[in-house]
Amino acid sequence: MRLARLLTCLLAVAAIWPASAIGDSTLLTHSGRWIVDGQGRVRIFHGVGVMDYSPPNLPAAMGFGATGAAFLAAHGFNLVRLGMNWSGIEPRPGVFNAAYLASVIGTVRTLAAHHIYTLLDWHQDDWGRAANGIDGAPAWATLTDGLPNPALGYGFGMFGDPAQERAFDNFWANAPGPGAVGIGDRFASALAFYGRRFREQRYLLGYDIFNEPNAGTQWPSCASSAGCPVFDAELSGWYRRVIPRLRAADPRHIIWIEPNVFFDFAANTHLKDPQGADHNTGFDFHTYCLGDGAAGAAPSAPDNSRGCALEEKMNLNNAVAYQRRSGSALMNSEWGATDDLQVVRRQTAEFDTYMLGDVFWDYNNLVPHVQDQPGGRNENRGLLTALDRPFPPVIAGTPRAWQWDSRTDTFTLRYSTKLPDGRSAAGLETSIYLPKLHYPAGYHLAITGAKLIGSRSSTVTLRNDRGATVVEATVTPR
Repeated sequence: MRLARLLTCLLAVAAIWPASAIGDSTLLTHSGRWIVDGQGRVRIFHGVGVMDYSPPNLPAAMGFGATGAAFLAAHGFNLVRLGMNWSGIEPRPGVFNAAYLASVIGTVRTLAAHHIYTLLDWHQDDWGRAANGIDGAPAWATLTDGLPNPALGYGFGMFGDPAQERAFDNFWANAPGPGAVGIGDRFASALAFYGRRFREQRYLLGYDIFNEPNAGTQWPSCASSAGCPVFDAELSGWYRRVIPRLRAADPRHIIWIEPNVFFDFAANTHLKDPQGADHNTGFDFHTYCLGDGAAGAAPSAPDNSRGCALEEKMNLNNAVAYQRRSGSALMNSEWGATDDLQVVRRQTAEFDTYMLGDVFWDYNNLVPHVQDQPGGRNENRGLLTALDRPFPPVIAGTPRAWQWDSRTDTFTLRYSTKLPDGRSAAGLETSIYLPKLHYPAGYHLAITGAKLIGSRSSTVTLRNDRGATVVEATVTPR
């Protein structure tokens, strides 16, 4: 009788969980702000965005594949924020493009073969092509109420294109679209379909469910450092409606939410309980500076370094403050969109100071001709040298600080041997990535509180000492 009950329970579990997800050692969750693995160790990500801006908006179609993944892995990138479009997934209402999703799954698997995680990104730039945007929503989901739709250029439609603004308004309000079905409900159904297709994939960091939410006609209220409580209340309600649909489709992976687009430029967020009852969520935000040209939407201002450093610090402080209120995981999922090395070095140092994982935007800046083999003339060597930097991908404890001095190639790491959930990390292992670009002749490693137990390729592995409360490591070049 007991055996029969046990078999019944096992069959029930098998029906709910996909076989490949059971015992998935790559599955990650979070403990407070920290992304953690099955042992409770903290996982830190340095990533890059991969996005095809031209139809069919598929990374594989633009030439990204195994050689690109191998190139990223060889330079320490352990995450790709993989962009795709609603228009590609659901070209007609309720009709999902299986071939489109199969291509994305193929790219996820290619990255996984190189031990690179994927953050799936529902991307949009200026809503979609039907609203004179670059990519995003399909034409059938673009409800403009017949308003004028001038072509103002990337980044400017949100300020002066009535049709584009109305498309966002109608989306957040769940206005009825084709078949008298709310356009937001259509999107939630697409999320659920998509979650069922991706939940079995290994090396999946989760779902970034909407890129840079735009406030539509409410944008003037958001364009200040104080932010916009009214729109953020509407956005919070939207998240509370759609997250349960995706969670029902994928019960295990982290669901990531973004603040409105003005957060990127140091406007505060007033999101309130957007995750509802779902606690396996993350807050992924973007960091840009208006003086640097706002991700290519405007020209850069001269001598902007000091002002941009202040703006970026406001952005990072806002992100940390929101995390403390919400208890969600925390990560920067987009920054850069530049090959200005002054900007890159400043921002990478900021992310290290705040102990943040980060995602540089995007791969095309590193490899100009995506369809050709990376390396040699087909790579931005200066940018690569600034991005391919030491960091701790796995920490057996709770981080307290890490920093890389790019002038001397000195890297320091300090962490507590208690895991974020309070358990001891005694005997667990930490990994430190030390790129050959910065240590071509090797390195000196000084450690207290742990022992070096292995060195392979560009990664060293430490094991915490029994009784140690803090581990400190310093790396200098030979």
